[in-house]
Amino acid sequence: MGIHEPQQVVIEASHRIGTVNKSRPRPIMIQFLLKSDRQRVWEAGRNLKGTNITPNEDFPDGYNVSRSQLLPVMKAAKAAGMKAALVQDKVKLEGRLYGTDELEHLTDNCNPATGCVKETEQTVCYFGRYSPLSNFFPCTFTSLGITYNCTEQYIQQKKAECMGADRQPQRILLTSERTAQKRTGGSVADNPQIWYDWLGK
Repeated sequence: MGIHEPQQVVIEASHRIGTVNKSRPRPIMIQFLLKSDRQRVWEAGRNLKGTNITPNEDFPDGYNVSRSQLLPVMKAAKAAGMKAALVQDKVKLEGRLYGTDELEHLTDNCNPATGCVKETEQTVCYFGRYSPLSNFFPCTFTSLGITYNCTEQYIQQKKAECMGADRQPQRILLTSERTAQKRTGGSVADNPQIWYDWLGK
């Protein structure tokens, strides 16, 4: 990596993560004692370009969800000639930080909601969670005394309930993150006929 005097970098802890896979090595997680050491190693990671080693930062799950939503914003901003970068769980555009709850303040050229719908006279096409037609689009509503934050939560909770799942319906109601709602609903043993019968009521 070209680090000057690498023996002076103090590593507080390190371990491999993930399950054993004989076809590829597992990632190594490193915790540095000093922030300055972490910065040195991170900057030296540029020297690994073209190799099969890629340094990444590890963030809490909530951060990773936010970053995945903000990544297209950063790419669109860069394509528009703006200075843009991901900073933890926010995107930095022209020196200002934006969180996932501030996207409505973005200009049209980097707002993900701007380009997620295409229309012709006969058809409306939509893609991505930022379209009002998406199951992931935030829309608080109440059905039979239960409040949902999007149609994805409603669908997954009803499906889990319909399949007689034990804890999943409540878990789906307790999480506000759409991807987690879908993942939990997807873990339920599925019987298409039961679901179709319920939908036909």
